[in-house]
Amino acid sequence: MKMERMIALLGICLVGMLLIFPERCPGAEFNVHNVSELESALNQAAVNDQADTINISPGMYIISSTLSYAPDVSENFPLIITGSGSSQTWLDGGSGYPVLSVIAWGSDADFTLQNLTVQNGNSAGCGGGAAIDLDSADARVENCLFQNCLAVDNGGGVFVSVNSGTITLRNNTLLRNETGNDGAGASLYAYSGSILAELNTFNANTTRTQGGDDGGGLSAMSDAGSILIQWNTFMDNVAADDGGGLFTYHLENGALTTVRNNTFHRNVADLGGGGAFCRSTMSATINILDNRFEDNVSDASGGGVFLYLNSGTSQVSHNAFYWNSSVNVEPDGGGLWAWTHDGQITAAENWFVGNEASRFGGGASLSTDSGTVLSINNNYVGNRAVEYGGAVSWATDSGGLSMINDTLYVNTAVEGAGILYYCEQASNVLVVINSIFWGNDPDNILATGAAPVMAQYSNIEAGIGESWFGPGCIDGDPLFVNPPIDLRLDAGSPCIDAADGGPAPEFDWEGQPRWDDPATSNTGNGPPWVDIGADEYNPGAPTVTPTPSSPPGTPTPTPPAGITIAFDMGTHVFQQGDSCYLDLGYSNSYADRAVDLVILMDVYGQFLSYPGWNEITEELTWTALDIMAGAWETLSVIPAFTMPTVSSAGPFYFYGLMFDRGYLDVNHMASNLADWEFYLQ
Repeated sequence: MKMERMIALLGICLVGMLLIFPERCPGAEFNVHNVSELESALNQAAVNDQADTINISPGMYIISSTLSYAPDVSENFPLIITGSGSSQTWLDGGSGYPVLSVIAWGSDADFTLQNLTVQNGNSAGCGGGAAIDLDSADARVENCLFQNCLAVDNGGGVFVSVNSGTITLRNNTLLRNETGNDGAGASLYAYSGSILAELNTFNANTTRTQGGDDGGGLSAMSDAGSILIQWNTFMDNVAADDGGGLFTYHLENGALTTVRNNTFHRNVADLGGGGAFCRSTMSATINILDNRFEDNVSDASGGGVFLYLNSGTSQVSHNAFYWNSSVNVEPDGGGLWAWTHDGQITAAENWFVGNEASRFGGGASLSTDSGTVLSINNNYVGNRAVEYGGAVSWATDSGGLSMINDTLYVNTAVEGAGILYYCEQASNVLVVINSIFWGNDPDNILATGAAPVMAQYSNIEAGIGESWFGPGCIDGDPLFVNPPIDLRLDAGSPCIDAADGGPAPEFDWEGQPRWDDPATSNTGNGPPWVDIGADEYNPGAPTVTPTPSSPPGTPTPTPPAGITIAFDMGTHVFQQGDSCYLDLGYSNSYADRAVDLVILMDVYGQFLSYPGWNEITEELTWTALDIMAGAWETLSVIPAFTMPTVSSAGPFYFYGLMFDRGYLDVNHMASNLADWEFYLQ
């Protein structure tokens, strides 16, 4: 009888333990199903001297205090926290608490957060959604959604800091987060470690207060480590200071920053760098490659990009700068503002189209104290400076500046619609070689200060008789194929084989080799015999579109006959077959319960906007789509779609968006409610 009682008592104790503690699996795994189990799993993982994995089951986890993991330094083991997917597992701070805090100092205490949504966090310090602080271990945040989180300090969505470890931020969405300091979407800091941010979407994040509030979408800072930002989308982010979309900063010598294959669209900075702000105060390497900067705005300089390089080298190549603007305070460089003290900056194979500066350098503002700045194989088309330097403004004290094989077409300014040049030393001549100046209004070249401009082997409209019209220069219609869209040289152009082959780059802006046309007499200086301008005449060469390529592993899309867009309340953006689903979650900051309905659709890199949305209760009218990159893509839409009167959460469907060609890839979502909204009664 006594034994039976003991067995019964033991059974009761075991049942009690199962109710208190989460299910424990072999391999130091915890499977949790509620907040209490999650807290218990974090506490056990902090003391069990094992590598741990916490699996969070699908569901909404609303916390009443911050989830915390803070092991002793002797607990030197990794931890993985994983959900069932960002559309299935939600950690919610209820707008009152930081959701997750991780502090681990062991050298092997790697931390991974993946496959879940973190939302409605609120921190008086860093990391409204999550704050991760490690020493020499690695931090990884992957496949997560951070939305509607707030931090008074850095990292509205997520803050990650390491000493000598590696930070990886991959395939996340950071949406509508706010901060009072740096990195409204994410703030990443590595002292001597490295930072990798790739395949993320930063959308509608905002830094609120001027005075160090940089990086509306992302702030990535390192003293001496490397920073790699690639394959991300930055859209509709706002910075109260620098870097509307992206802010990067190096503080010590020998650092490397690479920003490549990203898209920056409609970001705003109240100071410099509407799209991106990249800075090094010491000697560093900063490379900005194969990005698209479109419709970004800076209230100071660098509507698309602000580049500050004290010393070292920088390559700005193969980027598309479209319709960016710099306004208000010292507004130079509508597309690009680039400066170096004594380093070297090379801007090559870029397109500057339709950018505007309220002062100097509609397309770009390039300057140095005593370093070297080169512009090579660039196309400057339709840029505008309210004052001087419609395409480019140049400035130096005692540095070296050169423009080689550029094409400047239909740019405008009060004076110097092509270029403005200012220099304080009479010996520092700006040399323009092998370049085309055509259709710029009212003139092409304006030199102020102590030094002149000298053009050689260039085709400059109305240049004959000007002091800068030097050896080998010509004045004749360049015969572009189809300006301003196609600035390749047509057969019979006077620019063919008329350049100086010595300083010419080996390849043109498309990557095609310079080529001696056997049907054209060589009138330049060679060999090699090359063409004037950014593009080399070669009738057999393919045309290249200046847009970033797809990330590795991206499948080639199959054009469907039509597509269904399903508006389903409360779900994140995802794609299934020919149906595209958009997040229509309520905006808590609007008493009228406005619903986010801004959609940007990317058709082979061409951005589409929808000017036909009406702010009405029951009807949503679709009008002609505005293709901001040109009218070459023809679309047809059902003229009207009537929304039913609703009192529930949908879903609602819109049928019939048809394309003549191309593929509809709904992989972006914006939430600029000031421009686009309708109301639910």
